[in-house]
Amino acid sequence: MQAELNELLVQAENRYLRTEELLGFKSYAETLAQRLKIYEFL
Repeated sequence: MQAELNELLVQAENRYLRTEELLGFKSYAETLAQRLKIYEFL
């Protein structure tokens, strides 16, 4: 997912993101804190 996030950020610098791209970014951002807690636990 990291590469996909980086690609979205690069694209956002050049143009407006499409709805599906924004939804993917939103999903990634909303679950980031939870995933970090799991990684720390492991």
